[in-house]
Amino acid sequence: PLPPQRIACHQICGYDRLSLWFDRTDLKLPKKELRKHCHELIEHVGQMPMNLRWKYKLIVLQPASSFFTVLKEAVGREISVVIAELEITSDFITRTAKDAAALCSRFLAAARVPHQRQPVMSYENTFYYARRTNGNGKRGKVFVVYADRASKIASEHCGRPCLHVEYRITGSSTLATLGIASIDDLERFDHESFWCDRVRMYSLPSVTRLGQILFGQGHSRVSDEALRKRARALRKAHTLNGNFVLQNAARECPSLCRSLHSTSMSTWGNLQTIDRKDPK
Repeated sequence: PLPPQRIACHQICGYDRLSLWFDRTDLKLPKKELRKHCHELIEHVGQMPMNLRWKYKLIVLQPASSFFTVLKEAVGREISVVIAELEITSDFITRTAKDAAALCSRFLAAARVPHQRQPVMSYENTFYYARRTNGNGKRGKVFVVYADRASKIASEHCGRPCLHVEYRITGSSTLATLGIASIDDLERFDHESFWCDRVRMYSLPSVTRLGQILFGQGHSRVSDEALRKRARALRKAHTLNGNFVLQNAARECPSLCRSLHSTSMSTWGNLQTIDRKDPK
């Protein structure tokens, strides 16, 4: 096989989208100052559906950490705020769009999200690790991956190609289970621990070794060719848009990941290489 090709990437973490509700409309927010610390502000005056307490909605796109400092000073202690939606994001910045696509392919082949039980699905080059909606509207937690759009979450990297990894969380009660219930929580949020807890990255073995794992203890009585055939069949069965998806393979074979070496998402990014050909 050809030697692995290094894909240089730099990981940055932040928020992509944030929805806040306030309990009054007569707010004197310093919008001009706030806009200096985010990509965009979108206002909506009107009551929250099914909850008359909340009367003013503020959608924030790609806020910097300094945004929350300014917002806290403006809101003070007399105004109540509830966090309704949040998109927690990690971008792996690459040099080219081709590198981002290659990194996305390798991510799908290595990522396991234990808290998502449904198969990975794709729609317009975006990979969803659960259905986006249920019978009552948006799902509480949806893990999303794509690589066909530029990064927006940090000004110094805005517009650059990236692998975009995102956890979309809907509902204040769901956010509270993650320890996010206030502006202070958003400001102090530990992004590295969050991703470490919710995504595990695995190193796929050679095709022969993968076949041994799939056959289990009886692999010693099976030829190497039969082992490779079994492994390739698994990979083919769980290929989506030309990408092998480990999450889907692990649903068919729950013991698979227990036999593989795992690491954190940040470590995976630091050590990432793209193999041009599967090892034998």
